[in-house]
Amino acid sequence: MPWQSFLFQEGLVRICAQPYAVPSRTTLHHAAVHLTNTAVSSLQAGGSSVCCTETLAALASRLGLEVWAATWQEVLRILQQTLELCEPLVAPSSYNCFQILGADVLLDDQLAPHLIELNDLVSLKLGRMVLLDDPVVRELALEKCTAPCFDHRPHSHAPSELDEIVKVPLVVGSLRLIQRMNSHGGDVPSHALLDGLPFDVL
Repeated sequence: MPWQSFLFQEGLVRICAQPYAVPSRTTLHHAAVHLTNTAVSSLQAGGSSVCCTETLAALASRLGLEVWAATWQEVLRILQQTLELCEPLVAPSSYNCFQILGADVLLDDQLAPHLIELNDLVSLKLGRMVLLDDPVVRELALEKCTAPCFDHRPHSHAPSELDEIVKVPLVVGSLRLIQRMNSHGGDVPSHALLDGLPFDVL
């Protein structure tokens, strides 16, 4: 069966904890200037990565909806081309199945998007890492994490409002879309499948 691909209209935006500086011998070691990894950001933000994360909707509002619309169309174009290149390399299947992929996209100073990677193990967990001296640990009576985590500093895991804003509608919307596809077969045009759902066709 041919692929059908859709892009969720919301997402998580990672922002460097420090203002960007052109790479040089004196700035290359400043990880928080060049990397948006949440573990790196939390080192510069009092143990919290909240100040370095926002939603796509919030970013669009800051940039202006007309400006963001042009950037979003470029994101769509890049991902369409990428999936067109990938499809011949994936063996066809007679089974109905789906997968949620993550797309990491970098925006340059002209707001031009650059695809960094597609991630087939996208994290759908709800929560964020906080260091033990974060006030939220005491407020919510959080316990120290004893599981093996990517961050080896003493920490806990707190609820993340942004994760709930983005990831819950993503999963719910995906399941509703799959339900519609299974109910109607392949005879329904994409715009009908997506009616009321927060996705764009790729």
